[in-house]
Amino acid sequence: MPLNLVDSVDRYSNFTLKIPTYAPSVGITPAEVAADFAFLQYAIAATAFTAEAKGSTAYRDILLGGLQPGAVAPGVPVLPVIALPAVVVAPGILPRVRALAKRIEVAPAYDEAMGEDLQLIAATTAIPSRVL
Repeated sequence: MPLNLVDSVDRYSNFTLKIPTYAPSVGITPAEVAADFAFLQYAIAATAFTAEAKGSTAYRDILLGGLQPGAVAPGVPVLPVIALPAVVVAPGILPRVRALAKRIEVAPAYDEAMGEDLQLIAATTAIPSRVL
């Protein structure tokens, strides 16, 4: 299971891009994952904005207080532009994805190759391990 937000987005991106191929055979619609994926991408952008904001605070402090002798002035920080997703989703994106994964895994058309392609199971393990 992903332990960080970036890994979660990478896996969910793969899942979102590939689920249309499997959707008819496993009873999942692409619409079931689209809004959550868009909001997860927004969360990543917001995290990047937070990191940039900390850099801006440091820059402001240097502008106000000056540099130590011999220090080089940093460049002007550029804050990312964050567009709001079209739909605000309820909390619990990853639990919803896990529930979708369970629905897929019990579908009659599900097989190990599909699980690996959707990154529901690790591709290189002898015994599948949950990664989403």
